[in-house]
Amino acid sequence: MNERSTTTVAAVALAAVLGLTGCASAGAEPTPLPTPTVVDLSEVDVTDVDRNGVEYLSDRAALDAVLAGMDEAGPVTVTGSFQERPDEDGGGTRRVRIDLTGTQSRFRAEISAADATMTAVVTDGRAYVTGNAAFAEVLGVPEAAGGVVCLPSDDPRITTWAPSLSPSDLLESMVGEEAGVSLEPAVGPEDVTESVEFVIGAAGAPIGSLVVAATGPAVPLRLVAADTRGDADFSFVWGETDEVVVPEEAALPCA
Repeated sequence: MNERSTTTVAAVALAAVLGLTGCASAGAEPTPLPTPTVVDLSEVDVTDVDRNGVEYLSDRAALDAVLAGMDEAGPVTVTGSFQERPDEDGGGTRRVRIDLTGTQSRFRAEISAADATMTAVVTDGRAYVTGNAAFAEVLGVPEAAGGVVCLPSDDPRITTWAPSLSPSDLLESMVGEEAGVSLEPAVGPEDVTESVEFVIGAAGAPIGSLVVAATGPAVPLRLVAADTRGDADFSFVWGETDEVVVPEEAALPCA
């Protein structure tokens, strides 16, 4: 599971194509989308208006629908970790642990990697960060060791922690095109209930699973994967979260 920053992708919402309800944000006009060629619409049950239709998708189309669902769903709490194993050239093994709560634009994240730990509150284009001495050394700002430092959220010293600071970027880094994996529903649409499990495959072999909500927004619920490069285990809980409080004092205030 390579840690890399990813770009925003265009989302494909199957529910919008099929005219199903329950997925569009209140008051927002849905963007017209082309009919997906990966779906045989004659096999789609359009009588269940609560379903989002993600079970009819696979690979990139499925991931795009999930990314769209994440944009629509609002607050989330993400907990879990991933580990990068040494490559053929050697290098150390490190496990990155993440506990993030909030929305894409306003959230609190606690991250540990090797001997560095940090807490970040990101909102309004600013990142308020603090951590231990190891984190302050990596950041290059001594005041961050036990004190709050305010930096632009697009500062390279902050973005170097991507995609750990974005649930959608984190998901795409692990099951997107650059990860070189496939996504296929584990069962047929007729057997799907409240959620659908997608088998994550690589080189023709299963390496994990992604569980996605089949009703409402097509949001991820659980991601588990492991291969020779590393492993990952994350849970996603959607809905109300604790208020994200911005620190009132900073050892290094915002510019």
